Amino acid sequence: MKMPLADIHETFTALTTQLKAAHPNLAVCHSFLISGCLSVFIMNCLQYVHVVESRVSASEDVEERAEEDAEFLRKIVTSPTVFIAAGSFKAENSVKYAEEHKNSLVAFGRYFVSNPDLPARIEQGVELAPYNRDTFYLQGPTHPEGYTDYPRATKA
Repeated sequence: MKMPLADIHETFTALTTQLKAAHPNLAVCHSFLISGCLSVFIMNCLQYVHVVESRVSASEDVEERAEEDAEFLRKIVTSPTVFIAAGSFKAENSVKYAEEHKNSLVAFGRYFVSNPDLPARIEQGVELAPYNRDTFYLQGPTHPEGYTDYPRATKA
């Protein structure tokens, strides 16, 4: 079940602010954010905050909604703490995001499945291969397609 939109900003602003200020020796914290995940690692100071803005509902991709982005958390997380953002990134907007937010990293999930050479593709400007969600959880020799059969790109 999805958290009501009205509660998202209040809840996760309070959580992130309190973690940053009051728990310098906390090891790991996981919590749900916008049907996604907020993960935090602290070692003497807050090292990183990893936010996944889920773009999936059941087995379908869903459109990004501005009111559900995690920008409010990125504003709380300041250097030297690293903000790791994931969800709806493609090659073009990932590079732009990382360049505009100096204390930020971009994480990928589904596109790493269909692009085993994802960093090279982004660096070389090679188009990302689409993923096939129907093959994500197939197992065994009767289902050879999926995680291991996506080809590497040829250079652009």
